[in-house]
This record gives sequence, structure tokens and C-alpha cells, in this order.
Amino acid sequence: MYGFVGIGQCGGSIADEAMKRGYFSIAVNYSSSDLNSLEVVEDKLKLVGSEGVGKDREAAINYFKNNWESSVEFIKEAMEKPSIQVVFVVFSTAGGTGSGIAPTLIELLVEYLDNKTVVAVPVLPDQSEVILNQLNTIECLQELSEKQLNIIPLDNLKVSQKGIKSFSEPILYQKVNKQFIDMLEEVEGYTNLPSNYSTLDKKDLNQIFNTTGVTVISKMDLSDYNNGKFANTLHDDIKQSWQRSIYSADTFDSLVKAGIIIDGNAALTDQISFKRLFNDGEPLDLFKGYYDTGKNQVISILSGLGWINDRMKQLDDLIESRKVEPVKEEVYVPKFNSKSAFLKQQTNTNKGDKEVSKGSFLDKLKSLKK
Repeated sequence: MYGFVGIGQCGGSIADEAMKRGYFSIAVNYSSSDLNSLEVVEDKLKLVGSEGVGKDREAAINYFKNNWESSVEFIKEAMEKPSIQVVFVVFSTAGGTGSGIAPTLIELLVEYLDNKTVVAVPVLPDQSEVILNQLNTIECLQELSEKQLNIIPLDNLKVSQKGIKSFSEPILYQKVNKQFIDMLEEVEGYTNLPSNYSTLDKKDLNQIFNTTGVTVISKMDLSDYNNGKFANTLHDDIKQSWQRSIYSADTFDSLVKAGIIIDGNAALTDQISFKRLFNDGEPLDLFKGYYDTGKNQVISILSGLGWINDRMKQLDDLIESRKVEPVKEEVYVPKFNSKSAFLKQQTNTNKGDKEVSKGSFLDKLKSLKK
């Protein structure tokens, strides 16, 4: 059901992880070394114009003028398989290639892959990343905000706030990538399961991912809520899981579509009231799936959410806080700012010494004649 297009180094890494799970994936990049580092992705497009762009968004955008047709054709041909219904385009907002070309490329893919659902998956940086990454991100998000797309903002800041920053940066991002694919894989797995009550099928999932706006996917363990334990906090805790997801979102009161997967026994599922769960604002359409595989969990897929203005303001404030006012430096002026100045002074000094000596000798002669 899923296909993955990895743009740039970050996007390629996530596409590689998806390919390891059996999802068809391709990669697009200006850097051949990044493409060659992928372990299992075989279908790759090396963009012309430069060997990498070094986090330069403007360069990536300018070179893309000569690459957009080949990129669209490459992706369209790769993703034409009937089994692929949803195409996730994954990229970092912090770098050059993904941040620069993804907003335009995704908009083109929505037009040219009109029989597929195209989803943008921008990966946002942690606050510890350099200021250039933050600037690239805010420019990229500004462009994405102006387009009619379904966007799943995978946010490294949300992950670092969970307190697992003890990992090195590469390991941390690897875990984030894996968690993202894990979640999509688990959601799709439920669409293949039967249910005695109601199923969330592939068509339902496709409708959710085809909704313009921000989408968030969250999961919550319900094991402690069996037999009515903590039942009074159940709905608030589920809503808290939306906030604690690895995706960026402002509020959840402007839902358009929602898919809720409840995996538990009848006693557990009876405790969940959708009226209470969505008391801040009911979605226009709600897809429900009831299962009992023993996992005791609830998965929420919420789409059509408003834009991530709070996250953009956070980026703006971070950039402002790191702004360094230029300091006018005083440049030391040497006594001899050129070789000729030194030689000229040296010559004058020598002449003066000789004149003093000559005068002293004549004075001595005069004194002897007297």
C-alpha cells in the first residue's frame, strides 16, 4: 500500500528503512555519495548541476530548474505499481536538497500522480542543531504552509523532549526514523485484520491521508485501564498521547478526519466514548476499527489539523536568540605599513648620523687651529 520517496540524505535514510520492511522505496539527491551510502534502495536518481549542495537551499532550487521534469518522470514511473496507493515523500527541512526542492516537487507529484495519495513528511530539527539548519527549516515550512498538502511533520525536537537525548545524534535520528516506519507499518497491519465489530480498512486510511492539513499519528498503551482501572482519566490520557507523539501539532480542535484503532477486549473498548474523546471538536468524519489481538492499545490518526504556527514561532524565537550583533573591530596599524616606508626611514636615519659625525670632526679641526 505504501511507497516512499526519499529526498536528500535524511529522506534517503528513511526510505532505506522502509525498504528493509518490504515497502518499495526510491531516492533522489544531488549527492552521489549519499545515494551510494544507502543499503537496500536500488532505484536512485542523481540530480544534475552539483555534487551535493552543502545545505544551500537556493542552490538546490536553482539547479532544480533543470531537474524537475526528470524527477517527476522518475518518481511517476517508479510509483505506478497498482499496489502502491499512498506515496510518502520524506525529507529534512534543515538541509539543502530536501528542504530546497521538496515543496515544489511534492506539489508537482500531486498533479502528476493524480491516482495516488501523496503525503509530505518533513523532518524538523532539534533545537541543538546549527542556526543554518533552523533558517532552512523556517523557509521550507513557510513554503509548505502555502500549499494544499497532507503533511506529517516528524519532529526531532519532540523526540529530544522525551528525555532520550543520551543517544548520539546519528543513533537518535535512526531511532526516530525507525519509530516512524514502525507506526505506519502497524497501522497498515490493522487494515488487513478482520473484526467482529468494525474495521479501519485501506480505503479509510487512504481518505485520512488524502486530507489537506497536518496529520498526527499516536499510540497509547491501555494495559493499565483494564477492569475499569484509571477509567476516569482514560480520555484525557488518550488526548495527552496526541500531544506526546513524535509529530508537531498546535491544537486538536480543528479535526477534519480521524481514524481510531482500539485493540482490547469488550470491557476495555466499552469504556471509550468518542463524544468525550472529541469534546473539544468532533471531526467531520470518523473511522473506527475494533480489534482484540491482545496488544491493549489505542492508535489515533488525526488529519486536517491547522498549521504548526507555534512551532514556526519557536523557530523564529530560537533564531532571534542566536543572532549576534556585528562588532566593529579596531585594526592595529603597524608603524611600518610597507617595506618602502621602513627603508625610507632607515635611509634618513643613516644620513643624519653621518652629518652629526661630520660636524663634530670639523669642530675639532677648528679648535686645533686656534
